[in-house]
Amino acid sequence: MRRRLPLIIAVLAALAIPAIAIAATKNYGGKLGPPGANIELSAYPKHGPTTKVTRFAWNNVPTQCGRRGSSATTGDLHRDMKVNKKKKFHGTFHLNSGHETVEIHGRFKHKGKKASGTLRVTGNVPGCSNSDTGVVHWKVHRHHPKKKHH
Repeated sequence: MRRRLPLIIAVLAALAIPAIAIAATKNYGGKLGPPGANIELSAYPKHGPTTKVTRFAWNNVPTQCGRRGSSATTGDLHRDMKVNKKKKFHGTFHLNSGHETVEIHGRFKHKGKKASGTLRVTGNVPGCSNSDTGVVHWKVHRHHPKKKHH
């Protein structure tokens, strides 16, 4: 049993780290113009100045499919984007074996209570080859955990 104890402690510690990281993030959300379209993001740390965006998600963002009409794109990026001293962040990500490009620019405002920026998704997305959302402007606000009333 003595030999297993360090292993058990190491496994428990490894399981606890993601839970701590999730609990230490600020969560934001906001709707876009079209019905059902929205943006969500998570930033770290929960208290103090924001140092990085850890998640950026978009749902039902309208996109043009070349000459074939229109569709919508949805994605959920779990990639870090550093927030600089001017409270700005950006990232360009290549998904689906390089066939889809996601460009994100943003800035935190009002002491970290709000963020805004742009999103552009181009390339092959599910249900739409040669997709282009164009530059989509977004705004989100911070969600605060609901307090329990006793």
